[in-house]
Amino acid sequence: MIHSRDDIRLLAAVEFDRIPPARRALIERDPADRLAGAIAEDLAQCVASVIQGHLLTGPALLEPGQLLSPEVCNPWATLASLARPGVADAPGVTAFGCRDGRASHATLAPRRAPRMPLLCLPLLLRMPSGARAETATELEQRLFDQAGLRPPALAELAAITGADPVHGQLMTVTDLMALVKMQLAGAALDAFWPPAEHALLTPDEECDLTLPAGLGAHWSVARQAWQLALPALDEAALSDPDTALWLRAFRHTTAVLDEHQVPWQVIVRDDEEELDAEQRWLCRDLGPADATQTTDHARAVLLEPVGLVGYRVVLDDRDCLLLPLKADAIGALHAWLGARGIALPERSGSGQR
Repeated sequence: MIHSRDDIRLLAAVEFDRIPPARRALIERDPADRLAGAIAEDLAQCVASVIQGHLLTGPALLEPGQLLSPEVCNPWATLASLARPGVADAPGVTAFGCRDGRASHATLAPRRAPRMPLLCLPLLLRMPSGARAETATELEQRLFDQAGLRPPALAELAAITGADPVHGQLMTVTDLMALVKMQLAGAALDAFWPPAEHALLTPDEECDLTLPAGLGAHWSVARQAWQLALPALDEAALSDPDTALWLRAFRHTTAVLDEHQVPWQVIVRDDEEELDAEQRWLCRDLGPADATQTTDHARAVLLEPVGLVGYRVVLDDRDCLLLPLKADAIGALHAWLGARGIALPERSGSGQR
């Protein structure tokens, strides 16, 4: 997460008693000004030296994954680009609010309706060069333990969202990353965090990882994306327990990467396999179709304990396996096969996560 050496990336993390409606995650200009003022006071109460800097606040409450994302879609990077030198280089506060429910930049607006009651407001603190290092160190040492949001800020957040804040906490990026890792560990998914962490912290370094179930991953600096190696999914693999373990690892890994907007792509090394142009699914040619196979319906392929693996379908007299890879694959497959007169099973589910 490369950024200006004088920018300190902070956030206000707020846990609500329920998930706020999507429109209530957006903060209009007047409430944004009031909230920014209250947060600035809370921040200065914990680390007094911040009054030498200029605090910029975002116009919406975002999920943690949207903050911990690559620079191209990172809200802190957008806040930095919006900071006018003549304003942000002087002490003060600048609040970016929405106008009629619209943020000025897509990276500052929620990318989807909230799915969790923990939401974050991105804050960017621009300090004079001489004070930056000492202030950053003090913020790292004190915020997480001492900088809870006080009633004025919490009251503004309740009025904005229509939900009651259970707790509000000022944090650094390091604090948020530690919190996310802890949540993943609680769900036994922390083994799938290293690819996201590498993309966020060291995107200019090539990297090779071996993830659970032998899933191979290579970070391409040129592409700024993870390349995931697929095994050969032949007929025997469709009943192999190791295939189920690999597929489960693949789904967990890509789910974590998608949550943090980290690009990924699959690498196919078998001539019998072909990827959809948008890498939504893989088509594996299993050989000539049997005369008994139906040509107007796909058959679901299930494998314990992951459930749906994909679909067997006849395409041009060939027996093919269609393996969904991305979250939107099922709907896209319905349309793609429907145009060819082939129906998917009615109750297919999403199957990718």
